[in-house]
Amino acid sequence: MEQELIRFFERLDDFVRDAAPANAFHFPLPAQQRRLLALCPAALAQRWESGEYLFTVYQPLTSVYIMLSGNCCVEKYKESGAVMTDHARYPLQMFGLFEGLAGIGYYTTTIRCTTACTFVVLPVEQCCAI
Repeated sequence: MEQELIRFFERLDDFVRDAAPANAFHFPLPAQQRRLLALCPAALAQRWESGEYLFTVYQPLTSVYIMLSGNCCVEKYKESGAVMTDHARYPLQMFGLFEGLAGIGYYTTTIRCTTACTFVVLPVEQCCAI
């Protein structure tokens, strides 16, 4: 699986380098998302439906998620119980990598899909080792 993962990251790197500088790391268009999905080996991709949670704050860190298609939001909770939502999460956003590299054993936010989404899901140890 490690070689397959390395090849995937190489293809991803080429995809980003070929993008216009203004679009780097922000790929909301359906055609761009279809190209991203085509780069990914099917065994690495998983799908979530609109409204499903990818993970919640303080959940044990197990995986790094790379968004390939769809849209999701970050939910942060105030002490009052109110929810602040940031909807600007599009393909090629990575979730869990910061926590993995920093040695934090849990997710530091909550991520909810606002549309159907596809992610590459990688074991955190393996992803951080590459």
